[in-house]
Amino acid sequence: MRRLVARLLGFGALVTLAACASDSSTNTGPASVAGTYTLRTVNGSPLPYTLFDFGGDKYEITAGAVTLEAGGRWTATSADRTTEGTSVVTSTFTTTGTYTLAGTVITLVSPGTSIVSGSVDRGKMSLTQDGVITVFTK
Repeated sequence: MRRLVARLLGFGALVTLAACASDSSTNTGPASVAGTYTLRTVNGSPLPYTLFDFGGDKYEITAGAVTLEAGGRWTATSADRTTEGTSVVTSTFTTTGTYTLAGTVITLVSPGTSIVSGSVDRGKMSLTQDGVITVFTK
């Protein structure tokens, strides 16, 4: 059960940090934001990032990426590692959605997640939600 809760929370955190907004027809920022952004840090720490650690049982984010398409759509992938005692399980997840731009402010949305905004400029995308800061680079 702890594994399921950790996965859901961790995946939810990464997806919502790479997610927010709605109609791609309102894109006003530079078209050059299109491309794949690789997750580099979570709260200033490199990957793997330990999201939870309860007496040796832990949940880590091991990789992530967000691909922004010129038409206002995005795809996020993440990889995680759950350790319970001596059992280690790795998983990958993919989700999609739409994004809007207003200058360098990006807002992403995917069905069923909370709204998150951030900035994207010169090949760097930073997203913040609930005090968790993720930084992606092209």
